[in-house]
Amino acid sequence: MRIGIENISITVRSWQSEGDFERFLETAEDAVQLADPQIEHGEAFFSLAIQSEPEGRVLWTVGVRAESHGILPEAIVVQDTQQLVVAADRTVHFLSLATKTLQRSIGLDFLFHSFILDRARSLVLVLHEAGLAAFSLDGVERWNLVRDLVDTVRLEGDRLQISFMDKAPVRIAIDSGREVHA
Repeated sequence: MRIGIENISITVRSWQSEGDFERFLETAEDAVQLADPQIEHGEAFFSLAIQSEPEGRVLWTVGVRAESHGILPEAIVVQDTQQLVVAADRTVHFLSLATKTLQRSIGLDFLFHSFILDRARSLVLVLHEAGLAAFSLDGVERWNLVRDLVDTVRLEGDRLQISFMDKAPVRIAIDSGREVHA
């Protein structure tokens, strides 16, 4: 699969074996390998080829070693700060597009599900299985809401409406993560 974002595209590839994955990374352009420090042995292997557009030239490659939860790694490009944010399993990684290096890895206590990029507030919102966390674009946690298994998240202006499986829904302010009663 190839995902295009402005002048960058990302091609995601799954590898059948650790050996194939390792051999690929050895020959890949400027490869960086990411792994959740909480796992001892990866069971799922992915590569993300970061390409310039429109020519499709590979700029560098990110390898992701993950557990086999059935959740694919996800990546977003933040052009404003030249960041690539990659999440897999219980870890969010912030990488520099300019230097092609890992800047910061942040462990989540729960499995990652998806991103919401809020450019207006310079936040990366990370939906995990039990709530939502907000990070600044350089990877500093601003807030983390943990309640129950998340059912749906809906953006409503400067607020998020979050429904849970077994708890009452909440509306929170995106800036602070505090519950808003309206």
